[in-house]
Amino acid sequence: MKRKRTYQAVPVEEVRLEEVLPMLITLGCIVALDVAKEKFVAALATAAGEIVKLFRFKHPTETSKFLELVTTLKGQVPSERLKVAMEPTGTYGDAVRHQLYTAGVPVWMVSPKRTHDGQALFDNVQSLHDPKSAVLVAKLCAMGLASEWTPPSDMRRRLRALVELRAHHQQQRERCFGRLEASQARHWPELGRWMDVRVQKSALRLLEAHGSPAPTQAKPDETRLLLVAESHGRLSKEVIDGVVTEAMTTSGVPPVPEEASLVRHLAAEALELERRIDKIDVQLAALGSDDKGFAQLQTWMGTYTAAVIVTFCDPRQYANARQLEKACGLNLREKSSGEHRGRLSIAKRGPALVRQVLYLFALRMIRASDVVRAWYMRRRGYTEDSKQRAVVAVMRKVVKAMFHVARGKEFDASKLFDTRRLEVVPQTTTARNTFTSRTTPRSIARRSKAASRQDVVAT
Repeated sequence: MKRKRTYQAVPVEEVRLEEVLPMLITLGCIVALDVAKEKFVAALATAAGEIVKLFRFKHPTETSKFLELVTTLKGQVPSERLKVAMEPTGTYGDAVRHQLYTAGVPVWMVSPKRTHDGQALFDNVQSLHDPKSAVLVAKLCAMGLASEWTPPSDMRRRLRALVELRAHHQQQRERCFGRLEASQARHWPELGRWMDVRVQKSALRLLEAHGSPAPTQAKPDETRLLLVAESHGRLSKEVIDGVVTEAMTTSGVPPVPEEASLVRHLAAEALELERRIDKIDVQLAALGSDDKGFAQLQTWMGTYTAAVIVTFCDPRQYANARQLEKACGLNLREKSSGEHRGRLSIAKRGPALVRQVLYLFALRMIRASDVVRAWYMRRRGYTEDSKQRAVVAVMRKVVKAMFHVARGKEFDASKLFDTRRLEVVPQTTTARNTFTSRTTPRSIARRSKAASRQDVVAT
């Protein structure tokens, strides 16, 4: 029995355009690309999505041959009837896309999610490979399920580079914090009861200078002077005395010189990374100062959060708040069948970094705004002892406000939340952003939810 060759692709050198050119001139042409690191697959199709030829080429050694083929098509096929369609797969296709755009060939982008969802749409086969992906891209583009690509501005590219560099530094700093906490638990567990390396620079300075409790045991007065100087006098006498006293009787494992050197290096690296992050924040603020949308979001959300939003999901490029919510991956989805009713959850599509900064911003809003906090505490998720669902609900509200703030509106919580049904209770008079000296040890562990519920039942 003859074997089917439905998705057989030939090398780019074997493509003979003169054989298919009359059809493409008459019916229009779509050149669909399946992007990979080296092995690209292209599909020549009519404007209606009928596949004419499948071929492959290696990038970048054979890219010039592919570009020559497209240039030939551009000279023969009317410009309004020629499209190149591809998926935004990382950065592997950016070089080819740039060359096509420079040559004046319009490039259209097809969502990889559409390609994945349509794998069994045309041939009833639940499979996906490179030639089939190129075919699907061509058909989806012919169906109008693609958007024309325009190159981002230089400012947006610079913003993205700074955002990615800051995220890299932040990840490295978190790794330093994790390793410091692990080392601290082994060699100096009492220090964590009084100081937090993630919050207090003075704790990092102490570890950078000493690396272990041994120098504090030998020269306690110098440790006291160091903590006073590095905290600028904001650490209370009780905290300093607690650190010094418990260093004398620590239960930790005495470190060898190399282990103490490792702690000093990690503390110094965490401090250096924090300085770099602060420097990048200054650059972000200066770079986005001429962008009105960025300036509006920066005033409300902060420099880094605004930079991430403008870079990955600029609210001004969407027609309504619902589209922006979908781009951020915060639209709700449900999977129900028959009597089974699935639980609503967010789609989590789009850049994860956007959802991360929105989650942190929602926590800040809950803490800073009396209206937001009152609405958050009334959410069903909060009352069901699942507060994360309530935080996500605040995130969805924030996205709707973000759409209007980026267009010049001032944020007004009363327009976002129905204040008539809320019992807004102002926070205590304690300043939210001021430093409060610690006079008692930090709690080492939080009580579990089950233990808290048992206490409630017992009472």
